[in-house]
Amino acid sequence: MKPQSAPRQDAARPASSAAPAAGLELLGVTKRYEPLAPPVVDDLSLAVKPGEFTALLGPSGSGKTTALMMVAGFVAATSGDIRIGGHSIAGLPPESRNIGVVFQNYALFPHMTVRENIAFPLRMHRIPKARRQAMVERALDLVGLGGFGARFPSQLSGGQQQRVALARAIVFEPPLLLMDEPLGALDKQLREQMQYEIRRLHKELKSTVLYVTHDQREALTMADNVALMRSGRLEQVASPADIYANPASRFVASFIGDCNLLNVGAFVRSGDRWRVTIGDYAGDCGGPGPAEGAAALAVRPSHLVLGPAGGAGLQGRIKDVVFAGESFDCQVALEDGQTVWVRRAATPLEGAPAPGSGVTVSWMWEAARLV
Repeated sequence: MKPQSAPRQDAARPASSAAPAAGLELLGVTKRYEPLAPPVVDDLSLAVKPGEFTALLGPSGSGKTTALMMVAGFVAATSGDIRIGGHSIAGLPPESRNIGVVFQNYALFPHMTVRENIAFPLRMHRIPKARRQAMVERALDLVGLGGFGARFPSQLSGGQQQRVALARAIVFEPPLLLMDEPLGALDKQLREQMQYEIRRLHKELKSTVLYVTHDQREALTMADNVALMRSGRLEQVASPADIYANPASRFVASFIGDCNLLNVGAFVRSGDRWRVTIGDYAGDCGGPGPAEGAAALAVRPSHLVLGPAGGAGLQGRIKDVVFAGESFDCQVALEDGQTVWVRRAATPLEGAPAPGSGVTVSWMWEAARLV
């Protein structure tokens, strides 16, 4: 059987002891594949502090994987600089960057045992056998595969293969670890389990991590900071809680979690707040305000409240109800033609709202953002 190709990231140079975590800086990095073509990555500047876990999040085609490949050295930047620990690595080949990389497709050698796969980067740099064995066993224990070293990749589940790929990337405890959608091939339950395992490994190893994903739940669950990309540019960089609660644009609000975007009738600045009016309903909220075009009020489905028809708020009618286990997701058609989703907890004391019934939709203005 022909072996799957293994990325050259395995040739990173192990030190005599684990290197301390190093900060990562991308300074005005741009990538064009053709001179006159639009940039795939456009003037990207991003700083990841030593020991920090940053998720590079965005839809397909946003440039996040290209950005990671430029850090790894597999793609050359058109312009800009990339620094690790304050030193430029722009001119270095991948094998000289001392970076661990984990890919979605694992890239394991099928003719090698688990132990041999993990030891591969250490053998390439002539690490003494006794020390090499100790490093491999430690990596196996870290990923929960102690006792699996003699097996071949074909004898492992998808989740176990991903753990082997992780072990190979961390066996020399690199100061920077790159992950390109490493959980994309796993089923939902295993993917969620691996999210917590990777987070645990990060806390134990204290490596700097740049993690590429299109899954916003992954980013919010795992990362210290989320860097959201769109069309090659950064839209917002913030902690998971802050990017969720304080989106900087309409795009951020709609991409991070579920969100209703309500058309706003009028808005006026009032100090550091906005006075917003939608129909007969008015209140004060925060938010960046509209950068261009019409303003929208961003409100999460769980922040909307259903009340009897005729109350203070927006009048509407229940159009559909979806049972989602812990909640009922209620689609409400408003009188002004807009449609919103309201998430209401499913409890033994309350049944599902009846489709067709008239309701009032309201919210706490503190939880809303004008974008």
